Amino acid sequence: MIALTTIWLLAHAWYPDACCHDQDCHPVPCEEIHYVDGLYTYRGIYWMKERVQASPDGACHACFHGKTGWGQCLFVGGIS
Repeated sequence: MIALTTIWLLAHAWYPDACCHDQDCHPVPCEEIHYVDGLYTYRGIYWMKERVQASPDGACHACFHGKTGWGQCLFVGGIS
């Protein structure tokens, strides 16, 4: 179990401190992220375009605290 936890922590060590301090970022399905009216959305969380970055691992990751509101950072695979 310790080895799995260590692997997970290392895999997500690239999350910037300004986004979540490695606490509020989660891998999310890319197909559930939508761009509507100038905002990115994922399950009731919103990000302004300035908060969206290319994902270093090519997958999608959402940084937010709580269930609704505004997200800190959003990492999307396939954007530059």
